[in-house]
Amino acid sequence: MKRRYVLTLICLVSVLCVELSAQNMLYMGDNYYRKNMLKAFKAIKEHKLDKAEKYREDILKKAPKDKDVIPNIPIEKQLYPVWDLSTVMIINTRDGRGKSTSCPAYNPWTAYGLIKNISKQVVVVQNANRFLSDKDIELTFADIKHAIEVNMIDSVRKVKTEEAYDRLINTLYDYKNLSTLQEEREQVAYGEVKNTHQLDECKRYLEKYKNLNQTHRTAIEWRRDSLAFDKLGYTAAACKQYLADYPHSRYGMKVEERLHRCAFDELQETVDACKEYLSLYPSSDYCSQVMALQEKYAYRDARKENSVGAYRDFVKEYPRSEYQDEAQQLMQQALMGRYFNSDVSLNALYRVCCNLGSGGSDVDGSRIQALYHNLLMMPTSAVMMGCDGLTGRVSIATDSEYGNDGEETFDFNLQGLMERHYNSRTGLNDDYTYGFDPQYGFKLISKNDAQGKTVTYTTQWGYDGLLKEIKGSDGSRYVYSYDGYYPTVSYYKGSSLVKRDSYDREYCLVESVRSGNIVLKYEHNNYGDVITMIKTRGGVSLEETTYDYYYTSGAGNSHQWTGVSQYNNGSFVVSKSRSFYNTIDRVQSTSRKTYSVDWHDVRP
Repeated sequence: MKRRYVLTLICLVSVLCVELSAQNMLYMGDNYYRKNMLKAFKAIKEHKLDKAEKYREDILKKAPKDKDVIPNIPIEKQLYPVWDLSTVMIINTRDGRGKSTSCPAYNPWTAYGLIKNISKQVVVVQNANRFLSDKDIELTFADIKHAIEVNMIDSVRKVKTEEAYDRLINTLYDYKNLSTLQEEREQVAYGEVKNTHQLDECKRYLEKYKNLNQTHRTAIEWRRDSLAFDKLGYTAAACKQYLADYPHSRYGMKVEERLHRCAFDELQETVDACKEYLSLYPSSDYCSQVMALQEKYAYRDARKENSVGAYRDFVKEYPRSEYQDEAQQLMQQALMGRYFNSDVSLNALYRVCCNLGSGGSDVDGSRIQALYHNLLMMPTSAVMMGCDGLTGRVSIATDSEYGNDGEETFDFNLQGLMERHYNSRTGLNDDYTYGFDPQYGFKLISKNDAQGKTVTYTTQWGYDGLLKEIKGSDGSRYVYSYDGYYPTVSYYKGSSLVKRDSYDREYCLVESVRSGNIVLKYEHNNYGDVITMIKTRGGVSLEETTYDYYYTSGAGNSHQWTGVSQYNNGSFVVSKSRSFYNTIDRVQSTSRKTYSVDWHDVRP
């Protein structure tokens, strides 16, 4: 198999060598074919194409009968490239054809294709130049190629279209003055594009010719920008794209104005959308309208949430809003609706009052604070009853040196008001009822004892909503006075003062003045529990009572005492143990901010 391939290759090489040898013999030797080819070339130079074609036809007729030529190989191939060069010169010559129909038509493009193929073979070109150097012709291969290029360029210059120049430049890739042709093409392209109404044509020109002619480029850029502006849609996205694509357009300001308008028209009805608009377009003529819309949407959202926090945020962020007063009113309504009602718990009031005390003037919690204060200062509250502002059941068992002295039970409702008071030692068993005044809050209505006796109460409040007086049908009377944050409660039986109790700002009893010029002074520990009581009369000390406590964390989240021992002048008197049921965290002072409140959760 390999041997066959080798033999075939040898045959091909041999044939090629024979052809080259034949060519040298035919148009390089002193023979008929050389002479006729010289006559043909001479006739072509004289533009006598019919005559040149006659010489070529004579060669075609003689060759089949001539024993000196290689049989079975066309004479045109044996005369290569001289024969093809003569064809090239004929079709590259405009006139001289006469009436002949056999002579090829004028077509320099076809001629260039033929000579381009010949030029690929250096040896062939060298042989052609040897032939063409004859004194009757005196040409070179380069002369013929140049003549074709001149005709091609001339034909394109007559047509004068960008497409024709594209074809020419792509064909004459090795033309020495190619830059000139490229400049001419740009001139033609500019002439075609400068008045166009096609945006894509402008873009194509600018991409194709880049900075070839800066004057033309500037003109087409202006044309492009103008056409793009004419086609510009009325959407924010289209305007943004225009400004991104044509940042130096003379229509930039107009497009930016349109962008502001379109963005305003497309503005979503949300606060965030308004904020984004103001951030993106701070110089827009619509900013004032957008700010007004932002206020409107913010107020709408606050109304929808309907919480103290929502209104509070609105009031802070838009202090000059036309909705300011209405938002303030709604904020107060939300606050009052949440806390100023008969279902509110003492613990809830305690938590919110901790925050109202330092919440600033934007939330007016004076009525809520008064409500909380009044609950603690009512004579039946868990504070006044010595139960630390607890709710639920508190049971206190007392043991003296003589043995068990019974158990005292207090039942406090969610507002920390005593509903039942029972003492197993004395047989006391009182029930209390309460009402709710929509303007001032909780009030004591009545007390019923085990014997069926009922005492009714009437309540008066001051202009600030704080308790002023509670009067019982049995002649009892509680009168309230205030020195800043320090309340005092005076208890009368009939017209006689029984005692006057003074409290500090944390609602801890600090002094009690009794009839007979008796004064009790109290000291408290960090939990608000009495650790020392000093009894005096007329400034003379009569007795000192001290208390030792045992604490647990079992009731709510703060320490509660579960045991206490009482000593009078150092001598043990009595011990008490305390238990709890359904007890909520100890509440009392709001001077310390123990809790934080999420105002957005505070709704009516």
